[in-house]
Amino acid sequence: METLMCKLSNLLLPIFILSLLFVFSCNRVKTIVKDTAEPTVDYAVQGYVKGIVEEVTLDGCTWMISLKDSADKRIEPDVWTTGYQVQGLQVWIKYEVQNRLSICMAGQTVHILGMKKR
Repeated sequence: METLMCKLSNLLLPIFILSLLFVFSCNRVKTIVKDTAEPTVDYAVQGYVKGIVEEVTLDGCTWMISLKDSADKRIEPDVWTTGYQVQGLQVWIKYEVQNRLSICMAGQTVHILGMKKR
């Protein structure tokens, strides 16, 4: 009987250890962390100014940009970038002034050189 118990314990101990290793190695959850943060870009240094897109209900006008740093200054882009005609959208905008009249006549006509969402 004693030898049977000895043989049984010698057999069960390795099985028990292997079982523990198997259980803990299979339940290991690997977490992959990706750095999804955008690199910080200083658009002001690159010549951009802050603006807010506004839907305008004036005749001949639909969308304008109100410049945040200038009191009551509005600009009227000659061409809009797709996806930016959203009421209240905060943007960085880089533009050059166009010396021409527009139907809207509620703001300065500009040509967009670059526009980024804030």
